[in-house]
Amino acid sequence: MQVNQDGSVSYADATLIFDDMANEADIPFNFKDDGCYARSYLMGNRIVERYGINPDDMFKVTILDRSPSDSNPTLTVPTDKMYPGFSSEDGTVNWTWHIAPAIKVQTPNGVEIMVIDPSLSTHPLSVDQWEALMNDPQSNVEIKDHSWYTPWDQVTPENKPFFDDHAQKTMEEYMRYCQEAGYCQ
Repeated sequence: MQVNQDGSVSYADATLIFDDMANEADIPFNFKDDGCYARSYLMGNRIVERYGINPDDMFKVTILDRSPSDSNPTLTVPTDKMYPGFSSEDGTVNWTWHIAPAIKVQTPNGVEIMVIDPSLSTHPLSVDQWEALMNDPQSNVEIKDHSWYTPWDQVTPENKPFFDDHAQKTMEEYMRYCQEAGYCQ
C-alpha cells in the first residue's frame, strides 16, 4: 500500500483498509445501536498504526440529527439485526449522532474524504453517501481531525489512557450483546 505525499491512498487501498477494519474480530459491527465512538476510535488508531497514514491526514466524520433532544432522534438506519430493549428491536436503529473514521482517497475527481464505516456499508463511502444512509437531510455533518472520540470529546495525551480503556470495555460489552443475539461469533 502506498500513502501519497498529500496523505491520500488509492481507492483500491482504501478498500483494503475498509476490508481490514470490517474483519476486526473485536469490533461488533452488527451491533449498531450504540458504540460508534468506540468503533471509530479503535479503527482510526489501527489505520494510523497499520498503514502509516499520518494522524493529520485522518479524520472523524460526525453527524448530528436535527432534534433538540435525545428523546426524538432523527437519524434512522434500517437493520435486520434486532436487539430487544434497544432502538433496533423494531428493525430501525435511531441515533441522535454518529461518528466514523475517514481517510483521504484519490478518486477520478481528485482527493476526496471517504468514510470507513463497516456498521453501515461494505465499502468506503463519500461523506455525502454516508450522510444519506441516515435518512435525515437536515442533519449536520462535520469533518473533524482524528483526535475526536465523540462529537464533544477530544482525545489528548492526558486522557488517552481513559479513552483506550473506555473503547475496549465498550466493545467487549457490545460484543456480548451481539454474540448473545447470534449476530457475532
